[in-house]
Amino acid sequence: MPSKYIISEAFSGSTWSFIANGRDRLIGSLRKNKYIHVLDNYRDTVSYFHETARFIDKRSIVLSNGSTITGRKFIITTGSKPFIPNFSGIETIDPLDSTGILFIDTLPESLIIVGGRFITLELGQAFARLGVDVTILQRSTHLIPQFDTEISSSIEKVLVDQELTLLPALPLSRPSLTKVKNPSSIQKTEKKKPLLQNR
Repeated sequence: MPSKYIISEAFSGSTWSFIANGRDRLIGSLRKNKYIHVLDNYRDTVSYFHETARFIDKRSIVLSNGSTITGRKFIITTGSKPFIPNFSGIETIDPLDSTGILFIDTLPESLIIVGGRFITLELGQAFARLGVDVTILQRSTHLIPQFDTEISSSIEKVLVDQELTLLPALPLSRPSLTKVKNPSSIQKTEKKKPLLQNR
């Protein structure tokens, strides 16, 4: 996955330019091997239609070319779309999700990450290694709250030692992007930053 490659290279001390070039080569290879050519080994058992489709009854779909396909069961795997919360002031910026942040052209000076679970923590740590000033906003009192407090606290200590800013226990239902107040923060920051939304 591109994210794992980027994280690995960030920890190896690579530059963003080097990482971006390697990312694009990796994606090109994956697109061919995992998508374009993946059906070559299943030609006898899988039929591929590059069409749009709609249901016409419980057991039939019609394709945009006019063909009809029937079956007892259908599996819909169209992927998902990240949810962008309705933060006060979010309409004034162009927030990134955990995919979009991987394809930026240049590194930002600083970055705000909303959410303190696995994906955002590994991305935050990677971008911090690349020299970005990273702040993580978390609604719970600890990161990865599904874990024991002792584990969460250990991870928080590692991240703070690596100079990430952690702001836990924030009311993130409708926070203001211009006025963040949190008296219980582990470490504070005053800089304005782009926003990365946890998926």
